[in-house]
Amino acid sequence: MENRSVTRVLIVDDSDGVRAAVSMLLEDEGFETLAVSTYAQALDQFKSGKFSLALIDAHLGTHSGVELARELLSQDPQAVIVLMSGAVFHDPTAGLPILQKPFSKRELLEFIHRVLDQAA
Repeated sequence: MENRSVTRVLIVDDSDGVRAAVSMLLEDEGFETLAVSTYAQALDQFKSGKFSLALIDAHLGTHSGVELARELLSQDPQAVIVLMSGAVFHDPTAGLPILQKPFSKRELLEFIHRVLDQAA
């Protein structure tokens, strides 16, 4: 697999376990990650850093991942965003790729590489 050591990924999920697992899987493959648990933290980090990709849980406590994705896209229309969902999730208005949880390391990496390649 190609080295993406300069690829920065913002991970937004309200589950400590999901954040830790996704961060670990991606860091093991050379990605740089920053994981946060809330809508507000995600906005702050997105404004302060350049990310190649944002992985956002579709359901973030009091906010939806779709709301967050729309806000991030309003700040950077070229942002690459993937929604993650453990439930059956379909929002045709979102127009974003959806990675269904649970996923394996291989599924996660293949999905991310495909999305980043399509955005390039």
